[in-house]
Amino acid sequence: TKFSSKSVPISPKSTIVLTFVSSDHS
Repeated sequence: TKFSSKSVPISPKSTIVLTFVSSDHS
């Protein structure tokens, strides 16, 4: 996955969304 939510802490909501996307594409 290109979305590194852990490495790219933007905002709380964005992190949650990115985590969801990463998990979904895992």
